[in-house]
Amino acid sequence: MQSKGCIAIVDSYTGAIDIRITPFGITTVELGGLTGLIPQYRQQPWVFLVR
Repeated sequence: MQSKGCIAIVDSYTGAIDIRITPFGITTVELGGLTGLIPQYRQQPWVFLVR
C-alpha cells in the first residue's frame, strides 16, 4: 500500500509506528479502485495480525 502511495508510515515521538491513509488512498477507495489489500487479506489473514 505504501509503494502505491495509498498510505504513509510515520514514526511518532513515542516510538510507535503511525500508519495513515493518504488523500490518494482515500480517493482510490472511494472511487472503487482496487488496492489489492482485500484479496491479500482473504488469502493470508494472519499476515495482518498485530501482537
